Amino acid sequence: MALLGLIQECTNNSGGGTGLYLALRADVLSFTMDAVTKEYTGVTMDGATDFSLYVPEEYLLSIKPGLESKGGAHKFTTTVEIDLGKLRQTQMTALQELMDSNACGYVGIIALANDVRWVVGYDEKDTVDYKNKLKITTGAGDSKQDLMDPTNFILTLVAVQREAIHTYTGLIPIAGGSI
Repeated sequence: MALLGLIQECTNNSGGGTGLYLALRADVLSFTMDAVTKEYTGVTMDGATDFSLYVPEEYLLSIKPGLESKGGAHKFTTTVEIDLGKLRQTQMTALQELMDSNACGYVGIIALANDVRWVVGYDEKDTVDYKNKLKITTGAGDSKQDLMDPTNFILTLVAVQREAIHTYTGLIPIAGGSI
């Protein structure tokens, strides 16, 4: 197999993100992949289930794909960090809801400020047994000490997969429609 190489594109390269869309891993049946671009172009959900949107505080959302390789074996570990903003009861209620379903894991679509969306917690090599799911690993709030420092809660999710993450170009099914 010949290598395809990589040519850089002249496109927006802003950091940060605009939204974390989460669905229970068991509710995502499959993604449709473009055979040429290797991008996901659509998603099939179980019944009337949807993704739920978690909006970060001021674009404070990141995705950090990583790769480890040893002796012919490899794994892709992707970390997602989101600042859920100021400490408040609605935030704690949302966190408790997430923790109550964390054992089963999630599929995430991460919308970045540069208009690229990434799928994390799903890959083509583990579509049935869900070993690649996205799970919450840590979370920490901080009330801060100074009146000028905003409070926050940083949530970290991690997925370990057998293949690299893919971009998503399709509509995201959310309650009330798709975006």
